[in-house]
Amino acid sequence: MPGIKRGEKEAAERRGMPEPARLTLARRVRAAAVTADSEAEFVRGLRTSGVIARPRYAAGGRSEVVGYSVALHTTDGTSPVWYGGGKLGRDLTLTQLREQWPGSDAAAAVSAWSERGSGQRRTVGTHMRDETAWEMAARQIQQVREQLAEVPAHDTARWSQAAFDASGVMAVLSARMEPHRPGPLARAADVLARSAQRTSQQRRDAVEGPGQMRGAAMAAENARRSGISAYGEALLLLALRNTMRGIHAMHRARGERDQARAVEGTARGDLLRLQQAREAMQNSPGAGPAPGSDTGRSGPTHDPRRDDPGHGR
Repeated sequence: MPGIKRGEKEAAERRGMPEPARLTLARRVRAAAVTADSEAEFVRGLRTSGVIARPRYAAGGRSEVVGYSVALHTTDGTSPVWYGGGKLGRDLTLTQLREQWPGSDAAAAVSAWSERGSGQRRTVGTHMRDETAWEMAARQIQQVREQLAEVPAHDTARWSQAAFDASGVMAVLSARMEPHRPGPLARAADVLARSAQRTSQQRRDAVEGPGQMRGAAMAAENARRSGISAYGEALLLLALRNTMRGIHAMHRARGERDQARAVEGTARGDLLRLQQAREAMQNSPGAGPAPGSDTGRSGPTHDPRRDDPGHGR
């Protein structure tokens, strides 16, 4: 992934931003990608997240989009700083992103790119807004984790896709739970994004098709805020940390020790403490019952804890 330059850090400090714009943009792009089921929906999701997005058309007309660039709105009167998708990460070029939506309507995508404004929020099902959405999200991610147990470490395409999806879900959670200043969820999204990178040859070998965590990301984005949100967030964090355990094992099997340590440290450190804090909130008086519980004391319908790296430590 592209490194952050000194000038970018200094610019962020001058503008009072908590981090360089490139990091914020990369997470918002991944969040929009993992929650979209088409390129047009991706474009609108970008714009509803506060990102300015513009297309790059093929030479000779405006009927084919071959790339894009994004920027954050500025409040100090300066011009926005634009980044092409490839400057955010190899996985965020438009060519790479389109692997997520192989059946996407090209004409609808061009129309979406040409729209102006901040975009309209997508319509979501009522099941995404009730308490069961959290359990659905955790169950979907746990199923992905179980499937990854059968994937060999050298299958770069599938592991990269899983890391991309998990990074996107973390980015969605970060936007929900730490909207004003990036914290442990943002850092976890960035660590997982590094695990999602592939070389040019590996990109040619990629498996096309939508990610398997879209439903979980949609639930995390749209689940209503209520007394049981802390329970749902903790449950989803637990499932994501289990997935990180598999990604950690994959890096170890490949001999990628630095990235293995980064993934393990994130899962066992800040994320574990955040998960435990949300669990403590749920157990506090007046928190309300957990989803699927008559008393508020029973656990989830499945037990991802059996696979948890460092739970309770």
